[in-house]
Amino acid sequence: DKETETKFQSKDHQESNTDVELIRLKVEKKELLQSDQEKMISTLDKELKTAKDLNKIMQDEYDNARKAISLQMTKLKDLELKLASMETEKANLVAELATVVEQLKEEKKLRDLIYSDLGKVKELELKLKNESAARVSIEMELRSVRDELECLDTTRNGREN
Repeated sequence: DKETETKFQSKDHQESNTDVELIRLKVEKKELLQSDQEKMISTLDKELKTAKDLNKIMQDEYDNARKAISLQMTKLKDLELKLASMETEKANLVAELATVVEQLKEEKKLRDLIYSDLGKVKELELKLKNESAARVSIEMELRSVRDELECLDTTRNGREN
């Protein structure tokens, strides 16, 4: 009986050792799992922090890009206004140029009239000179005729006396 009891005890002891070993293995397993989970959590925390940092960087880049786009849009609007102003100025200059061209055409007409009138004046001056010369000639002839008449009158008066 003692032997049986010893066998049972030994068996109980073995079972107890086995149970203890199982419990120890389960505890180790849990500890390993917990350690692995802690490592995974730590890794995930690091990855999360990295992702947050990258997200912050990307958000900053996005904000900077929006600011740059806004600035470029403002510049574009300024350039569009400047272009519109230049187009208006161009239209005004074209209108002013058309006015100047019309004035030049009028001045050319006037100049042509003046040259035409100058030609007429020169013709009249020439006629006047010719008429003046003819007048002088007629006056000289008239004087000559008067002189002859006076001579004849004097001769006649001398005969009558």
